[in-house]
Amino acid sequence: MTTDAPGTSPADGGVDWRAWLETYGSRLYAYANGLDANEADDLVQHALLGAVKAVREGRLRANGDDILRYAYTSIRHAAYRHFSNRSRRGRVDFAWSAERPWLDGAEAAERALLCRCVESAMQKLPPAHAEVVFLHLWGGQTFRAIGEILGEPPATVSSRYLYAITLIRKHLNLS
Repeated sequence: MTTDAPGTSPADGGVDWRAWLETYGSRLYAYANGLDANEADDLVQHALLGAVKAVREGRLRANGDDILRYAYTSIRHAAYRHFSNRSRRGRVDFAWSAERPWLDGAEAAERALLCRCVESAMQKLPPAHAEVVFLHLWGGQTFRAIGEILGEPPATVSSRYLYAITLIRKHLNLS
C-alpha cells in the first residue's frame, strides 16, 4: 500500500495542502495556542490530518473556507477532549496571550504599543467573547461559521462580538 503525501493525490480534490497551510497555518496555531498552549502543535496536526482524510473520503468539500472551518472545529473539539481527559472539568476557555501573528507589517514601536493595548483589552474580556473576536477578526470567520465552530446560534455569536467590541472600546477609551 502506498500513501501519497498531502497535495499529491488526485483524491485531494485539487487542494494544494502546502499552500493552504502557508496561508492558514499561523491562524490555526494561534487559535490552538489560545485553547491549550501546551498542546497547540498536536491540536493543529490532528486538525490537518483530519481535514486531509475527510477531503480524501469525500466527507468534506475541497474548498479553502470549508476546510478552515473544519480545522477550527476539530482543534476546538480536540482541545476539549484533551482537557477533559486531564482534569475532568470539561471546560476549555480561550486564553489571550502575547504570542500572536497579527499586526505584521507595522513599524516596530507602533506594533509594540498597539500589541500591548490590544492584548490588555483582550485579556479583560470573558473567554467566550475573546474567542469570538479572535475567530472573527484574525480567523476570518463569519458569525454563522463561528456559530458552527462553537456550536452556538449565530445571534449569540454576534451578541458576544458586539459586547466584546464595546468592552474593548471602553478599555481603549474610544467610546
